[in-house]
Amino acid sequence: MGLLLIQLASLRSPSSIVAIDINDERIKMAADLTINPHEVDTIKYVMGITNGRGADIVKEATGEQTPLDMATGMVKIRGRLVIFGYHVGESRSINMQVWNWKGLDVINAHERESEVYMEGMRIGIMLLSKGKIKLKPLITHKYPLEEINRAFNDVDMKIKGLIKAVVIP
Repeated sequence: MGLLLIQLASLRSPSSIVAIDINDERIKMAADLTINPHEVDTIKYVMGITNGRGADIVKEATGEQTPLDMATGMVKIRGRLVIFGYHVGESRSINMQVWNWKGLDVINAHERESEVYMEGMRIGIMLLSKGKIKLKPLITHKYPLEEINRAFNDVDMKIKGLIKAVVIP
């Protein structure tokens, strides 16, 4: 989803896009600047390249606590924080004092109305048909239907080089 979000963000012609990921294969195809948080202090890096201001828009797409905390730290004052990751399981904590102090616009990307989902799908299909977003580069593995169990196993094991897999009937 993160790679699709980057493609969508690029349609707005931002001055730059920074992608953060622990998977080196994904990060190679991502954005203008890429960061592996296991190698770099992510917040410090983003603050450095923005002259201490922070990012205008930060999209958290993992559904995990640590990236949510990093997103809070790197978004600028009066910036926009989009919670795209689906946060399931244990409760998440946020630093409400920081969110209030920064005056963030926090957007929850999980809509509940079917009409909104349908409109999003229509827009997505239109963007695909016009070549504005591309799925082919994301599909790194194809499996015949007979190997569906191997496909699920490879996805679960996060084998090297796998971004998205397709099972072909």
